[in-house]
Amino acid sequence: MFFSLNKRDLLCIDWDERSLRVVETTFHRSAATVRRAVYAAVPDGLDVRDPSVMGDFIRRTLGEHRIRTRRAIADVPRQDTVFNRLSLPAGTMDELAAMVHLQIAKELPFSKEQAVIDFAVVPKEGATTWDVWVAAIRINVAEYYRQVFTAAGLTLERIGLRPYANVRALQALGATEGRVVM
Repeated sequence: MFFSLNKRDLLCIDWDERSLRVVETTFHRSAATVRRAVYAAVPDGLDVRDPSVMGDFIRRTLGEHRIRTRRAIADVPRQDTVFNRLSLPAGTMDELAAMVHLQIAKELPFSKEQAVIDFAVVPKEGATTWDVWVAAIRINVAEYYRQVFTAAGLTLERIGLRPYANVRALQALGATEGRVVM
């Protein structure tokens, strides 16, 4: 039997010491559809810090639930991330990238050569400065996720922040409209 995988199918995978959470999503032109959500308790004694062990657990869990999607994103916990807001002069993306890398080097508790750095710009119409949100994780953390996903037989498309993923999920459900959510 031939299984066609839509290139718009994606897994979002998140775990901690106690549980593994997987959401299988299909992206359409105007929306995303959650096809399946899986929660699996991490067995006692399973070393989640060992990439091959964790990758094998993810692979087995996906197999048990007959999930065949192979493209995935990971959510990194907040404690593994340095997250800062910078106020920088408005400019082109190339200029902002250069300013981010120059400024964030002063803000990181480790060398920027040890980090994977990304940023998002919040432009303000007519403003001379823009807010720039900068996230950095150590290279060894990114490498751990790459090794886990390779061991699981998955393609790691992106690494995101767990708190941001949680906020976006609540917004998609409409759970934050007119309410305080903690």
